[in-house]
Amino acid sequence: MIFSHRLHTPTVKLFLLATLALIQVASFSARAHVETPDNQATLWFEKSDLPLDEKLHVKVLDNGMRVIVIANDKPKTAVSVRMRVAAGSLQEAGQEEPGLAHFLEHMAFNGSTNVPEGEMVQILERHGLSFGKDTNAETNFKQTVYMLDLPKNDVETLKTSLFIMRETASELTLDEGAIERELPVISSEVRERTTLDLNMLYDWSSFVLRDGNIIERIPLGTLDGMKMVDKQRLTDFYRHYYTPENTTLIIAGDVDVQKTFAMVEKQFGDWRVKGKQPETYSKQVTLPSQPEARVFLDDNARTTVELNFLEPINREPDSKSKRSQELTLYIANQALQYRLETQSYASEGKLLSPYVGSYNQFDVIAINQLSMTTPQGLWREGLQVLDQGLRQAVQYGFTEQEIKRQLDKYHNLLKLDAEAEDDTYSADYASKLVSDVNNSMVTTSSAFDLSLFEQSVMSQDLEVFNLAFHRHWQGKAPRVYVTDRPSNESTKIATSQDVLETYQVASAKQVSPYTPQKQAEFAYQSFGKVGRAEKLETTEFGAVTRYRFENGVYLNVKPTDYESNAVYISVRAGKGKLGLTQEEGAFATLFDAGFVAGGLEAHDINDLRSIFSGRQINANIYLTDDAIESQYRVPPQDVLDQLRVTVAFLTHPGYRASGHAFAIEHLKSIYDSYPTTPERVLGFNSGEVMYQGDSRWVYPSIESVEALPLTVLKPFVERSINKGPVEVSLMGNISEQQAVDYVAQTFGALDIKAQAFLNRPVTQIKLAPNKSYTFYHRGEPNTALASGYFTLPDGSNYRDVVGFAILRSILQIRVNDAIREQTGKAYSPWVDSSQSLLYKDYGYLNLNSNTTIENVDVVLNIYKQLVKDLQEKGVTQDELVRAVTPIIDRVEQSYENNSFWFGLMAQASSYPENLANEANFEAYASKVSVQDIQKLANRIDVSSMIEVRVLPMPK
Repeated sequence: MIFSHRLHTPTVKLFLLATLALIQVASFSARAHVETPDNQATLWFEKSDLPLDEKLHVKVLDNGMRVIVIANDKPKTAVSVRMRVAAGSLQEAGQEEPGLAHFLEHMAFNGSTNVPEGEMVQILERHGLSFGKDTNAETNFKQTVYMLDLPKNDVETLKTSLFIMRETASELTLDEGAIERELPVISSEVRERTTLDLNMLYDWSSFVLRDGNIIERIPLGTLDGMKMVDKQRLTDFYRHYYTPENTTLIIAGDVDVQKTFAMVEKQFGDWRVKGKQPETYSKQVTLPSQPEARVFLDDNARTTVELNFLEPINREPDSKSKRSQELTLYIANQALQYRLETQSYASEGKLLSPYVGSYNQFDVIAINQLSMTTPQGLWREGLQVLDQGLRQAVQYGFTEQEIKRQLDKYHNLLKLDAEAEDDTYSADYASKLVSDVNNSMVTTSSAFDLSLFEQSVMSQDLEVFNLAFHRHWQGKAPRVYVTDRPSNESTKIATSQDVLETYQVASAKQVSPYTPQKQAEFAYQSFGKVGRAEKLETTEFGAVTRYRFENGVYLNVKPTDYESNAVYISVRAGKGKLGLTQEEGAFATLFDAGFVAGGLEAHDINDLRSIFSGRQINANIYLTDDAIESQYRVPPQDVLDQLRVTVAFLTHPGYRASGHAFAIEHLKSIYDSYPTTPERVLGFNSGEVMYQGDSRWVYPSIESVEALPLTVLKPFVERSINKGPVEVSLMGNISEQQAVDYVAQTFGALDIKAQAFLNRPVTQIKLAPNKSYTFYHRGEPNTALASGYFTLPDGSNYRDVVGFAILRSILQIRVNDAIREQTGKAYSPWVDSSQSLLYKDYGYLNLNSNTTIENVDVVLNIYKQLVKDLQEKGVTQDELVRAVTPIIDRVEQSYENNSFWFGLMAQASSYPENLANEANFEAYASKVSVQDIQKLANRIDVSSMIEVRVLPMPK
């Protein structure tokens, strides 16, 4: 069971309960199609008994470049192209060049032999690719990857994508002026990503990975390193490593394999250059001979404790035996994870987010890691629980029941993957191949993963799992890493010596065998007399069938065949935050944080985890503006029980004090940590900006929430489910009759009188134009956020909604050019918009930039000027084409996507105009003219822009 619970905020989705941590294991099937006589020389891994996925077609060109093609029609006409160059930050010369590989990646978009600076993105936009979403690149330690996701597979688009990749591979001009112009952009990226997490990573690596020195070559680079980059360094790196033999081109999509190989040969066949083979990083991490400790102190840090047990990486080639060993250890680790989670949920918030895992860190060392988060200053409790839990498992092992629980859970997941293998998207195939090539892994199919697990892992005796756990965790001295805050009124500041002494005392205590929890049975199977439903209509667009039960519950159903193992479920009950009074405003935060944590009358969370262990049942219930909402994606066999669990929470909630305590500690950690970045601060304070400080959308003080027991929610929940409205939606691999039957046994059986949906539009929520807000963050001291909101009409006129969506895309193009490219004042400015169907006259266009303090007002003025330019000068036809083409080219693919339909049909009864509007989207979008955009721009009052500044906290 994945029993998770969301704290529904603009910035944080808080999971109070367990989510499944999957081991990264490649998949498999039969023999691949290899296009050269020397099969092994073609492949990227050492000889293995693992057969390659038969979907792969692999060829090496005469120049040594590897090409992998996968014919796949999910979604139709789409093609994902990845060019992997086996050169990353580990190929840099050392401390004098941190960030060189990253800088070179940026230069791929800044001029080549046949593409002038600034035109590459425009070429791709004309072919339907959005910058950032469909065109991107990334650099890590061992590779640089260039990514294109093509919305269509016509010859011209494919030729253009291969042409762009070839220009990147061998034709970059690396002009000195372009390098100088790119420096502010990449410096903005480094500054934006220099966060508490990055600082902690530097500190953690210098301790846990002692003498490895790998963190000095972090792919992001440093500001000082970027300033040292010049044409000669970039050219040397480019010529040494960007060579055919270091390059793998991956093409996955709706293509003809042999024609694609021919196109690649024509584009890349004459690329003849020799360079260096990337060397393996040889620095060795020093292993500890006795326990060691370090404390990281920061005003923004959460209190965490880690036990890191190090061992050399298993460098054996990928094989059946190696994967079986890894899976055996994974299952045993998950058994301990389950134990620690059980303690966590019973701890009333004193023990949070336990983790047990074994992984390779930066490909230099293998780490077996235990970790726990606690309230501030309580790291000792966390350390003691981790040490005791580990020694219990090492000394006494796990029971048959514990191992079987984890085997069943992972087995079920593998079966679902195997059943849905034909549903795999091309972009997922491409990403998986990049990972496998980077890690010298055999790319296998989900069918083989399942077979290997069943034959080599599930058949093993209990002792095999216990021995595997013992072998990796016993007899090693840990590096204990604690993060905390430097000041705490009730607890003295932690030191490394304190941590060592605590560990020594804890590890000297004897442990007794673990007592597993007893298995319970779910108490909520029936909810009354099976309900009867009246069929209302089947929508012309989308084929969503609507029903209404006698008790007032609405049901929307849409069978699809896009995912064979998935059914999407949505439940909406009551009126959400609008169903609360201003005096009840704090209830919204309490509900999101604590409602699910309170469990059911008959079961606490640990009971539920035990009952539904190994299944995809969840509890994800939160407040939106107009409903208590709950959404899931489950296998078809879990639909009925998922509905039962959701009904049980809405009709028989437990409101346990232990759940309240657990939720409060999680809230405290969120309240303490949100100020670490400007973006989180903006999200946390969005209720102040977007709802004029209405208490239902503003986060109250911790003290006020802590003073409210969960039982204060009871009247609100009861009126939400008893009087409604209630709307249930089921979509995916399910028939209409099944959907009706399942809801008839659950929501349709309730003895309620669900009322009609909210009267719309609601008039009580307004934006406040021409206001200015300033908030403060505690992150990087020279980083700020400039956010501007222009008011738009509401969403009642859909033709205008489509026009404003295109205007937003044009503004995204212009803001990228004006703020990122021309001035380098922000790395990734973004534009958002919304036009409400719920609130009258409520809509906004929002521009954001993470920038420096001195540029906040400059950027806010640029926002205004960009809109003024649209008003006064309009747009060019080329800009309109570049904005509209990516939107229209994705329409047909959207229709093959369950997530797209779910967003529409989940409210087919409460917001029926959504489906009706979507039917006209393509027609409206294709007819928008440059004159239309200028007219829409002139409906924006530039002078009334809402200004939001998020600045560093004054010292």
